[in-house]
Amino acid sequence: MALPFGYRLFLVIIVLFAIITVNSDKLVAIPFSILLSIVMYYYGTYYFGSIWEPAPMDKVRKMVSAVSVRNKTVYDLGSGDGRVIILAAKKGARAYGVEIDFLRYLLSLYKIRKAKSNAKVFLNSFFLADLREADVVFMHLQQETVWKLEDKFLKELKKGARVVSYIFRCRKLKLVKSMKKEQIYIYRIP
Repeated sequence: MALPFGYRLFLVIIVLFAIITVNSDKLVAIPFSILLSIVMYYYGTYYFGSIWEPAPMDKVRKMVSAVSVRNKTVYDLGSGDGRVIILAAKKGARAYGVEIDFLRYLLSLYKIRKAKSNAKVFLNSFFLADLREADVVFMHLQQETVWKLEDKFLKELKKGARVVSYIFRCRKLKLVKSMKKEQIYIYRIP
C-alpha cells in the first residue's frame, strides 16, 4: 500500500533536513531548519490532525454553555492553547485536552497555570487518545479530520456521550442540536 502524497512529502523533507544538517555548516542548516519548521507548522499539522485556528472566545463560551459539563469528563481534541478545557473546568468539568504540537502543549500548560485551573493537557495525537471515559468531546478540526474521527467516536465513546463540533459536521453521528448561525453542532452517541 502506497503512502499518501502528504506523508511521502513529509518523509522527504525530514530526510533532506537530516542530510543538510549533517553535511552543511550552520549558515545553511539554521535557515533550512527555520524554513522546515514553518512548512511543518502548516503542512504537518494538516496531515497529522488539523491546522491550528483557535475558535473565538465567544464561540467557545457558546459551545461549552450548549452542553452541561458540570461533573462531566470533557475532552478537547486538538486543544491548542487550552481555552476550551480552561472554561469547561471553571464550569465544574473534569477537563482534558489532547494536543500533538509541543509548542501549543507548552502554551496550554502556561495558560492553565496562569488561570489556576485544574484542567489537564496531554501531549499526544487525538487519534491515539483513549476517549472511553469522556462524557463530552469538543473539537474544532478540519472536515477530513472530523470524518476520520467518527468511527473512533462510535467505537470508544459511551452511549449518550456528546460530541460538540465547531464549523464542520459529522456524517455518521446523530445530530441532536444545530446552532447554524454559530456553526456549532452537537451530536449524541447512540
